[in-house]
Amino acid sequence: MPHIPLSREISPLRALAAGLLCVSLTACSPPAASVPRAMLSGNDMELPRAHPGYVQWLEKQSILRQSEKLLSVVSGTPLVWGASGSVRNTTPLLNAADVWLDFDPSRAALGEKMGESALAALPRALPPRLLASLGIRGIFLSGVTENAGGWNITPGGRALSRESEAVIGLRFASSAAVKDAVDAPSRDYVLLDERCAEEGVILGGEILPGSTGMGPDFRLARMGLSRYADLYMMVEAPREIWSLLPAEAPRRSPGATDDHTGKKETDDAEDVAPLPSAAVAELIRRGVLPSAFSRDMQRSLPRGGWAATAPLTGTDGVSRRWIYRYADTPRVLPLHWDSPRSSARQALSASIIRQAGLLHQPLLRVSLSDMAGLEPCAKEFSPEPALSALAALSRDIRRYGGWSLLGDPVPPAMLPRVLHLGIDFAPDTVTSPSLEYALLTTDAGPLCRSIDASLAAGVDHARLWRSTPTRALPLGSDWLPAEEQALRTELAKLPSAWAARVLRASASGTELLASAPTLAAAVTNLSGTEHSAQVDAHLLQVAFRAFLPGLLALSGHDLLGAIQEETDTRLSGDDRLPLAWNADGKNGFSTAGLPARAAYPPLNIQPGLPDSFAARLAQITRIRRESGIARGVLLGRAKTGKEAGGASSSVAACISRLPDASLLLVAGNFSPRALVTDVLLPEEVSAARAEDMMTGRGVAVRTRNMRLQMKAWGFRAVRLFSS
Repeated sequence: MPHIPLSREISPLRALAAGLLCVSLTACSPPAASVPRAMLSGNDMELPRAHPGYVQWLEKQSILRQSEKLLSVVSGTPLVWGASGSVRNTTPLLNAADVWLDFDPSRAALGEKMGESALAALPRALPPRLLASLGIRGIFLSGVTENAGGWNITPGGRALSRESEAVIGLRFASSAAVKDAVDAPSRDYVLLDERCAEEGVILGGEILPGSTGMGPDFRLARMGLSRYADLYMMVEAPREIWSLLPAEAPRRSPGATDDHTGKKETDDAEDVAPLPSAAVAELIRRGVLPSAFSRDMQRSLPRGGWAATAPLTGTDGVSRRWIYRYADTPRVLPLHWDSPRSSARQALSASIIRQAGLLHQPLLRVSLSDMAGLEPCAKEFSPEPALSALAALSRDIRRYGGWSLLGDPVPPAMLPRVLHLGIDFAPDTVTSPSLEYALLTTDAGPLCRSIDASLAAGVDHARLWRSTPTRALPLGSDWLPAEEQALRTELAKLPSAWAARVLRASASGTELLASAPTLAAAVTNLSGTEHSAQVDAHLLQVAFRAFLPGLLALSGHDLLGAIQEETDTRLSGDDRLPLAWNADGKNGFSTAGLPARAAYPPLNIQPGLPDSFAARLAQITRIRRESGIARGVLLGRAKTGKEAGGASSSVAACISRLPDASLLLVAGNFSPRALVTDVLLPEEVSAARAEDMMTGRGVAVRTRNMRLQMKAWGFRAVRLFSS
């Protein structure tokens, strides 16, 4: 059961956890390393079909079979109405964990021991007690679910792709936690959960996304088992149209032996090919496929398309070819939310039960972008059925006592609509990428305008997940005027994170560099003034987010200042290797062989160094927690620089109301030069006195007017009192 009594709102979560642990279920087979020996019935030449034993093995690994185990726990019990699905109250979570570490094992170099999983290594590499001392009260586990592939560690090989990262089950990947079953979590995870509970740290995780890879469910669908085909957008291709499909490669029954190599043939699910546009048009004309989906009209989304499988003999001895919808790549399949049997709904609901109840995770990420726009629409884009699914799943999560986090960054103009659906938290696309743009150009104008537009649209900033970018940037701001669309164009060119281009602060000014993950590590081997400026620039992007309402999320790249090895800069685009960080601050490699380098000292040493990133972060998170800014209300923006009669446009400032009714002003100077800026508070705000929250010193204020001294790449957090 949950280890932190957040509030009475999560009592159903406790009950669910107890139910999952106490109810006796049929044992689930652990993940198999490979497909078992070929099992063919009868004479292979007369009846080339899969042996029932092979089909049974696949079914044990399938998402739908795993879902049945979990759904049986709550079906017919009071757990299904243990809490209101309609009443939203994010306060308990914001009180318990307002700062999170987003941990993805594939982007970490933890120095695992032989046979040790990532979740077993995590509490040793990043002790929960150390994280708690830095103000980090939540660990969000990303990318730990069983997926379709793995790393290609061949030198110069491709990085993680959509195909290999695509989820194919509800359990942990074997590299994340060993001996894991859908109804009996791995001992590695249980120990991590217990260690975190001792330090008041909670865990979060991801539910099944809106698409899967080519796992057991797709293989079973190809064999003619309709309940598995119902999970995806698949149609059986009539024989009379096979000539319109891509030329088929010769195939054997699944599990057959290759005559030349003697190896078992197990990759039947991957014998697929996208349909040419002419074939799609003809199939639409014949009524086999629907007319163009709304998604196909949206340029900002990966369009996907239709693909066909090679012939495969099913369990009934009939050879079939299938046409199916794919997302981005033919080996990633969106779930069919509107399917007649509601198989996708059942699978996603079961995933919620596992994460919230069995794994004690109160914050769950929901990623449904691959479902968006998958319905016929002739004139304008429709996000359905993703929005309907999002509303239903967010309600399910609340019914089990948890909170939902949208995993898909949406255009900021769409945030009010998404938040209104019921999702508890959504990625902050208001300040990102405009904040990164300010750091790169010293122009805070787009950041200010984006914040203004979000407030005018009614965005609740206390429901935003504010993370520092270490991956692909979110979508650009739709609120930027046409002349500023260059922001989107420029940042979209970056191959992995905006961090592929970072700012170097030095005596000579500002320089844009390539191949660094974040401002956490603009350059290495800096000393004195240069190193101090580097840390200041990194802290600026963290602090500006920290002193705004909502959840703050950090990464291992932030804590260590991870930086990519120069030898990998030859890679670009999809071939760019993900960036790994090493907890001990040394050069090292992850289990995937990814280089890791740190610009900062080891994390266990940093707190003892007054000017280190971690030491200053601990001060920021302490003030953030004591002030309650996470639960605050963003009132508006304070005018600075030219807006307030000054000269600089590199300063942005926001003002929020804290839970105790006092005010908090955060200001950031996105410039390599120190300056003094005038600050004009909004008309509805006035102050009799002010105090710098970082130093405790008084700040001169005259009703609505202030004058602040700003360091290069500096920030100020000022508390305002009415009397």
